[in-house]
Amino acid sequence: MPEHRFEVGIVVARRKLNGPWAEYAWLPELVLPAVPAAAPWTPLTEDGEEELYYAGDFEISLRPSATGHYRDNLTSGARHSGLLCNLSGAANTRSRL
Repeated sequence: MPEHRFEVGIVVARRKLNGPWAEYAWLPELVLPAVPAAAPWTPLTEDGEEELYYAGDFEISLRPSATGHYRDNLTSGARHSGLLCNLSGAANTRSRL
């Protein structure tokens, strides 16, 4: 059975930290059901403590052999995308979402 592939958009949050080792944390925020017309790393919102960016697009590949894992993820109550991705517009940047 073939894989099912589709593209999504990724939104990340840049949050200020109050620690000695890092000034900001980059965290996954949203997975959009389609790729927007925005360019990668377009700022979306800013409130002083947190900024949201459209980070880029990502192709998701669903494999029939992983159906049980998808089911477990959806019924766990704590959904995780569990993706290791390379976002377009961010060469050599890998992010775990």
